[in-house]
Amino acid sequence: MPHRDNALFHKETLLLLQYIGLWKPQGLSQWKSIVYDIYAAMMVIVTVTFGFSQFLAVVFLRKQNVKEFMEHIFMALTTSCVSFKVVNLLYCRSKISNILRTLTGAPFRCENAEEHEIRYQFSRKVRNVSISSFAYFMVALLYYSFEALMESFPERRLPVASWLPYDYSSITSWWFSSVYLLFAMIVGGLITVGFNVLFFEVMMQIVAQVKILKNRLAKMIDTLQEADGRKNNSDERLQECRLFRRCVEYHIDILRIAKETNGIFAAIVLIQYSITSLVLCSTIYLMSGATTSTGHFLKFGAYFGCMCHQILILCYAGHYTFLEFSSIRDVLYSSDWTELSIINKQSLRLMLVNAEKPLVFDCGGILQLDVEALKNVLKLAYSIYNIL
Repeated sequence: MPHRDNALFHKETLLLLQYIGLWKPQGLSQWKSIVYDIYAAMMVIVTVTFGFSQFLAVVFLRKQNVKEFMEHIFMALTTSCVSFKVVNLLYCRSKISNILRTLTGAPFRCENAEEHEIRYQFSRKVRNVSISSFAYFMVALLYYSFEALMESFPERRLPVASWLPYDYSSITSWWFSSVYLLFAMIVGGLITVGFNVLFFEVMMQIVAQVKILKNRLAKMIDTLQEADGRKNNSDERLQECRLFRRCVEYHIDILRIAKETNGIFAAIVLIQYSITSLVLCSTIYLMSGATTSTGHFLKFGAYFGCMCHQILILCYAGHYTFLEFSSIRDVLYSSDWTELSIINKQSLRLMLVNAEKPLVFDCGGILQLDVEALKNVLKLAYSIYNIL
C-alpha cells in the first residue's frame, strides 16, 4: 500500500488534461504524436473562438435590459479566464512537469515506511477532494447546459450569448451552433477544473513534503539527544552535522519548489481571483431578480457554486500551505532542545531562523492567497446581494 502513494497524486487530473488536449502523454509514437497535436490544436481553437464570440456578443448584440448585459459580461469574463489558463498551461507545461518529476526524486523521495504512510494517507485525502471537485463541476455544467438549452429552444435563441458570423435561423444551423457552444462551454469548464485541481494538488504535494520534513526533524532531534547522552567521538559529531545538513537542505529544497510553483501560477491565480470576484457579483445581481423556484435561478445558482468553488480551492491551498510551513517552528520549539549540546543548539537556532519566515503564496504583491482573500470576496458578493 505505501508504495502506491506517488501514483495517487495527479492520476485523474493529468488524465483529464490529456483528454482535453493540454497535457501530451509521454512515449507516443510519431504518428500518434502528430494526431494528438492536431487534436490539441482543435481543442484550443474551440476554446479561443468560443471566448472571442463571447466578447463580440458584448459589443454587437442588442441588449434588452441591464441583466441581459450583465449576463453577457460575466460569460465573456469567464471564458477569457479559461483562455488565460490554456495559455498558462501550454507555456508552463514543461516547468510543471519538471516540478512533478523533481518531487519524485531525492531528497523528496520517502525513505521509510512511516514517511510512505504519511504521504499515502495525505495523498488519498487530496485525491478525494480532486474527484469531488470534478464531479461537482460536471453536474453543474451539465445542468447549466440543459437549462440553457431548454430556455432558448422555444425562441430558437442561442443557449449561450454569442456573436456568430452566419445566419443560424434554420433548425439545422441552430442545432449545430447550440451544440458547438455548449460543447465549448463544457470544455472550458473541464479546463477550469483541471487547472484548479492541478494547482491544488501541486500545492498539496508541497504540504506533504513539509509533513515529512517535520517527521524527519522530530526523529533527528531524538537521535541527537541520544547521541549527546553518550561520549561522542569525532565520527559521531560528524554524523550529527550530516543529520542537520540533510534537514536544512531538504527544507531549502522544499522552499525552492514552493517558490517555483508560486512563480508559475501567481499571474493566472491573480487573474482568476479578480475575474471571479467580478463574476460572483454579476451572478448575484442576476439571481436577485429571479424567482427561487425557477430553473433560471437554479441555473445561475449552479454557476455561482462553481465560481465559489474556484475561489475556495485556490485560497484553501494557499492558506493550508502557509499553516504547514508555519508549523515547522512548532516542531522545533516543542522538542526537548535544552538537552542538546551547545553545537547542536546553535545548529537548531539556524533552522529556526528559516522556519520563522513561512511561505506565503504571493501574487505580484497584490494578493496573498489565504482565507482572508476568500472572506473578502464572499463579503463583497453578500453585500451586493443584500443591497439588491
